[in-house]
Amino acid sequence: MNKKTSILIIATILIIAMFVVIQPRPYGSGEKELSESGSNLSVSQIESIDSSSTSRIFRSYRGFIDDNRIECIIDFSCQNDSLFGYFTYTYGNNDTFKLRGTCENVNTRHGGPWLHFDVFDNRQVNIARWDYMYKDEEGVYRGDYKIAGRKTANPVYIVDADSNLFLDSNTRQCFQSPEVFTSFFSDNHFATGSNYLEEGGLILPLIKDNPNHSMDLLPKGLDLYQFNNCAGMCRIELIDVGTVLDSQMLSFSQWSWEGEKEISAKDYSLKFPKIDFEAYGLRYSYLYDENFVCIKSNNGSSLFLSISQLKSMGYYLENDSYFHIHKSPQIAFYPAVEINIRAKPNANANILQTTDKTNNRYFKVTQAADGWLEIEYHTHTYEPCTKISIEKQPVIKGWIPLYLLSENSENSEQELALYFDTTGCPEGC
Repeated sequence: MNKKTSILIIATILIIAMFVVIQPRPYGSGEKELSESGSNLSVSQIESIDSSSTSRIFRSYRGFIDDNRIECIIDFSCQNDSLFGYFTYTYGNNDTFKLRGTCENVNTRHGGPWLHFDVFDNRQVNIARWDYMYKDEEGVYRGDYKIAGRKTANPVYIVDADSNLFLDSNTRQCFQSPEVFTSFFSDNHFATGSNYLEEGGLILPLIKDNPNHSMDLLPKGLDLYQFNNCAGMCRIELIDVGTVLDSQMLSFSQWSWEGEKEISAKDYSLKFPKIDFEAYGLRYSYLYDENFVCIKSNNGSSLFLSISQLKSMGYYLENDSYFHIHKSPQIAFYPAVEINIRAKPNANANILQTTDKTNNRYFKVTQAADGWLEIEYHTHTYEPCTKISIEKQPVIKGWIPLYLLSENSENSEQELALYFDTTGCPEGC
């Protein structure tokens, strides 16, 4: 073999080797490249990795799986009823996962299709699924995240990365901006650690800021909302159905569940609990979202009020946890029934003590934790409403539930575990 032949053979081998190196890599190798690039996904990255991406309409999204932050590049355009994208966690090793999905074009209450994604790791193993995703009226994509082989699901919720929308990872609610989020919590009173959406509470007037403000607990001109009667075949939404008139009359301009056009707040059986010697509040049941609060009558009928309108009229929300914490120890709280005081805010935690049936002992509430109250169980110096001294018992520190479990219905109104008497004496004195 001469020198020229040897050179030719070597050159041929090099060309073949180069061809092998630069040819397109096997399907799925893109996930590894994205993983190594970190969590800052971009449309250009996707387009350079996946050849099919050039015909797709990708957008960047951000959000959470449960309380774990994620970043996404997804095509939601449902081309040929298919979906495609990637997401990565913004912590840990920044692994990136591929999404392949379908659009289920059926009539749904949210007014759009169900979106389903299968989740693949960098080995092309189907490890999880995003199920029953939909786009809500605020522009948030919501659904369930199910790990393969598990029955339980965690919420997944994302928004367009270019929007100003702010997602609260504690409650999975969306606010128009971080500023609106901050303002919402400064305008209203929600105890740290409480689930402000699910807790009930009081709607109160800012009397201290404006001594001349009306004492009406339902201000004149306040709009009343109820759900539209779409019978499951249209988008569910709250619509304006009436307003509050003078003399606390509720006037319905369209319709109501009761079929009445005009009814007094008293006859409607709205709840106005006494919270001080001569002060009352309007009880609310829960927050529908960051925009509306639900008030219920004693018969379970629901109305919804605009939180922003209440603010403009000089009213604010105060949830039950906040009320208990900030009223302690000025007033004494008593158990509505026998209550187990537990070592931790958990129904399975050790029982430290069960409350006695007398009113010789009372609760001081110190903080909240998602439906539980941290308390100190004290002994009165004297029997309430008397001058009879009481033997002091050791102070018990622990946790009790904020609400009692109802025996009537799963959908019944939440009943507080503690009560107090506005005269300073427990009930029955």
